[in-house]
Amino acid sequence: MNKDYSQYPGLDWNSCLERTGNNAQLANELLEIFLRDVPKEVANFKEAYSVKNYTALKDLAHRMRGALAYCVIPNLESALQLLEKAAGTEIREEVAKFYAVVMIQLKKFLPPEANDNK
Repeated sequence: MNKDYSQYPGLDWNSCLERTGNNAQLANELLEIFLRDVPKEVANFKEAYSVKNYTALKDLAHRMRGALAYCVIPNLESALQLLEKAAGTEIREEVAKFYAVVMIQLKKFLPPEANDNK
């Protein structure tokens, strides 16, 4: 049975299914793990950005891109790729721009109570 993920804009459920070989149970489990971890990852990104730890930002973006291998969220994947690249160059303006985009995308996947405490 597929859970309704329609409240998550940008999530491509059909592609998630394709990437898991049409195994809905596996796709559901992987998405639930992703959703469970989003609040912690948001906190990690905020911490790294607040101290301008570009190496940590690059690593976080890279790791999250890997975590999205089966959870198809194209806008988030693109934003993470751009942040990873920008953090590698340590160009402050570029890092700031793509960090903001990543945070906008990630907040779409936070539970409602976490979005109230921006």
